[in-house]
Amino acid sequence: MSFDLLSPQVWAAYAGGLLSGAFALVGMMAAARNERLRRADAARREDIIWFRNAIAEAYSQALYYLFKLSVSSTTAARTDKEVRQQLSESQRYLLLLYAYQADTAKKDALMAEVTALDSAEASLSTVAKSAATTVRSQFQADPRLNVKK
Repeated sequence: MSFDLLSPQVWAAYAGGLLSGAFALVGMMAAARNERLRRADAARREDIIWFRNAIAEAYSQALYYLFKLSVSSTTAARTDKEVRQQLSESQRYLLLLYAYQADTAKKDALMAEVTALDSAEASLSTVAKSAATTVRSQFQADPRLNVKK
């Protein structure tokens, strides 16, 4: 059987089937591409939200422990277990903020506060209050906390 023996109707059916298949293939490829883009956009939004929440948590915890440290260190010595715990947590969250910070000047300010908290000569309560002021000013000016989506 030869193809030249087929009627024009059969040729039209073959051509219609090929065109339908081609359009279906193009449609499936477009749908797959749109789905990949949608998933990538959703993942990007989730990453932004996660990072914003991580930064907010670090600011919150740093301020919390610095406040507790400034209060408890007025009545207890640096060697007191509770004061040491609050000092450790304060430094931990200051270092987290340091890691999350992109601005070099702000990083330097945070590291200066961490270093000051290590100083045995300075009043721990005064240094904790100074560190809290630094953290509060960075918190209020941090544009990453107001990111939409």
